[in-house]
Amino acid sequence: MDRILWPVLGILVMVAIIGALVGASVLLWRKVFLKTNGAAGQSTQAQAQPRTILARNGTGWQLLARLGLAGLLSLVLLVPLALIKDLASERAERKYQTLSNIRYDWGEAQTLTGPFLAVPVTFWKLVEDTVPMAMAKPDNGDVGTTIFRTVSREVSETRLAVVAPRELDISGLLAAEERKRGIYGTTVYSASVRLAGRFALPTMEALAQLAPDMELRKVDWNRARLVLGLSDREAVRRAGQLSLGRERLDLVPGNGEAIGLPDGLSAPVALDPGDGEPAFSLDLDFGGSEKLLVAPVGHSSTVRLESAWPHPGFIGRTLPAEREVSPDGFTAMWQVPDLAHSYPPLFLMDMNMDGEIVDGFGGYLVGVNLVVPVDSYRLSIRSTKFGCLFIFLTFLALVLSDLVASGGVGDSRRLHPLQYGLVGLALALFYLVLLSLSEHLGFGPAYLVASAINVAMIGSYALTATGRRGQGLSVVGLTSMLYGVMYVILTLEDYALLSGAALLVVAVAALMFLTRKVNLETLPAGSPAKAPVPAEGTSAGGANG
Repeated sequence: MDRILWPVLGILVMVAIIGALVGASVLLWRKVFLKTNGAAGQSTQAQAQPRTILARNGTGWQLLARLGLAGLLSLVLLVPLALIKDLASERAERKYQTLSNIRYDWGEAQTLTGPFLAVPVTFWKLVEDTVPMAMAKPDNGDVGTTIFRTVSREVSETRLAVVAPRELDISGLLAAEERKRGIYGTTVYSASVRLAGRFALPTMEALAQLAPDMELRKVDWNRARLVLGLSDREAVRRAGQLSLGRERLDLVPGNGEAIGLPDGLSAPVALDPGDGEPAFSLDLDFGGSEKLLVAPVGHSSTVRLESAWPHPGFIGRTLPAEREVSPDGFTAMWQVPDLAHSYPPLFLMDMNMDGEIVDGFGGYLVGVNLVVPVDSYRLSIRSTKFGCLFIFLTFLALVLSDLVASGGVGDSRRLHPLQYGLVGLALALFYLVLLSLSEHLGFGPAYLVASAINVAMIGSYALTATGRRGQGLSVVGLTSMLYGVMYVILTLEDYALLSGAALLVVAVAALMFLTRKVNLETLPAGSPAKAPVPAEGTSAGGANG
């Protein structure tokens, strides 16, 4: 509650500050720009003297004053814009916390690694140690010397030989849906994955090469274990029986002795080295959120993913070799040979090691991100970053419409400084309305509604304040164009700088064009005004000849 209260109080304080500045501007306006040259007591000659552009209510000085007021209000409005930006960041953080809770309950982003075969192997070698035997003392009483001898002893250690699949085929069907909690929602999926392939069991010679400084003593094929890594194992919905060769086995949680491999599911298997290349297959259903990544660890790996979600983002080390995306969903297929990744087909690891091998399986992943096309909070925060620019440009549009539509220097139907201040408040409130609506409608519809409200408010206000229909319509057209350009800049990130620069160039060029005849120079003091050229057939005094 306090996080929302403080920005609101800050905005109210800024309203009071803007009101004070507008009040001071009103007093200055009345004192400097609304004095007429025809006040009581002035001579007839002074009243008849031609009015110069430098007069206190001249067009040039009025334009400078209005531009200065627009710049001042734009700077002051930076404070409520910063408060609204902080409010958007806070709401975004609250959204991400809520989405994290949903993902924790349903299932996190999943990474599938494996399967692997982990086979215990025992190596041994002879180690020679030098040990002291006795102390030899000479007859002359000097300090004696120690006699050593070399003792050989046998050292053996059991490690795990990890075997990657020779062929790996992973096919998955993702049933995506959106889960909401309050006003926030995220994309989750239920994955039905089938893993199939075959292992090429290593020969004794290949196993012996894993530790060339030791001698292979034993390969415990009966204590082998098949390990499948799944980053969020608690989201498993159903696991079918593992088929490996002629065996049918049930999976259990954890990796057993193969702690160094990615954590997930495993099954103890009894291998027969005579089988050569046993085939395997497994059906697995699990939940996840947003992303599904696969580590293609096989010598030859094929990954196929399919879903009815129409907005996939293909991520990972490589793009799919074949893909098809339509409003009805997508299909994608990756073919990854062993030359493309650095996962070894056979390697040795210590038993019960912790974390050293796990980090090596994140280097080459392929998969899909079930993305939401637009993040409304990110765009709302970006809009506040451009807020000062567009507030000043809107003020500039009002100034230019005043300049073009005014009936002359003495025309009093121009916008008052108080009215500029109220327009500034409406411009700042646009970002708050945009933020609040985007939480329910999405950024695009929210931007359309908020900008339509602001354009209608400012245009009708200019129309009723000046009484000129043309000026009201010109304000509506200019502000609509500005909000349209702002939307383009917000949505086209790659061209945001170019679009903003082009908008500034157009604004400056329009200001230069419309003010090309505003002359701030005055006649020298005491110089007579230039006499008008007499008409044909009249004398300089105006009498007929």
